[in-house]
Amino acid sequence: MSTIVDTAPLVLDVGVVLLLAATMGFLARKVGLPAVIGYLITGLMVSPFTPGYVASSDQLSILADIGVVLLLFEVGIEIDLKKIRKEQKSLLWGAPIQVFIGLAIGTPIFLWMGIPRLGALLLALSLAMSSSVVIVNITRSKRRKTDTGTEDG
Repeated sequence: MSTIVDTAPLVLDVGVVLLLAATMGFLARKVGLPAVIGYLITGLMVSPFTPGYVASSDQLSILADIGVVLLLFEVGIEIDLKKIRKEQKSLLWGAPIQVFIGLAIGTPIFLWMGIPRLGALLLALSLAMSSSVVIVNITRSKRRKTDTGTEDG
């Protein structure tokens, strides 16, 4: 059974990382980039593969799960079923083509980086699948811009 003493450091660290992500997203928008770029930079900053502040693997797992849930929730809010029905033929062709192109480009790059064949294939597949969600987020962010160049909401 966990106590407040056990969970307080975890909550504090997660809060620090979320604050850092919000700050980096804000700064990215200030320089004209989508907020998702700031979030990606934050992920790199707290990654175990970069020097400096590194969150524990438990913290990173929790943050990754929260991030995926929120991102997919946001994408789900934007889905217009009428448009999907209208575009279903192109979606049925476009989605597999996008994944194939991601695999065709990503796998050789990862192989060139010295990653074993199966690992390169899995990394390329995960990037091909997740890139769609990131692109939807960036596109939505660009669409929200008003005539003054600021984001609504």
